[in-house]
Amino acid sequence: MPPRAAIAPERINAMRALCTLAARAAAVWCVAFGAYLFLKKILFAVGVGDPSHAFRVFMEDGDMQSTYRGLAMIAVGVALAVLSRRIALWVVPVPATGCPRCGYPTPDAEGRCPECGLPGFVRDSDA
Repeated sequence: MPPRAAIAPERINAMRALCTLAARAAAVWCVAFGAYLFLKKILFAVGVGDPSHAFRVFMEDGDMQSTYRGLAMIAVGVALAVLSRRIALWVVPVPATGCPRCGYPTPDAEGRCPECGLPGFVRDSDA
């Protein structure tokens, strides 16, 4: 299996920002749709005049239990929003050592990779 292609160092922050944006967009969607499902059932129960109706399971009318599904989606959305930066760090990792482009272990004296020529990184002993 060939090694995974490394992301260019100058693009790592942009990729992380994109991953964070995607996670937060999914979080907003989950919270919004979960709130819709939850409030739909609560308002229907209030309209019917039976508040306990919102927490009963009715499968015969085609309406699945949106109260609990809505609460679950809100919980997932909040978790995604809180953990979005960690998710981005996990999805787009920085290479631990060596050149981010080719993996060569040490740069030359000018901070340039002798293998692929990528400038701008320091030796592990200089860090």
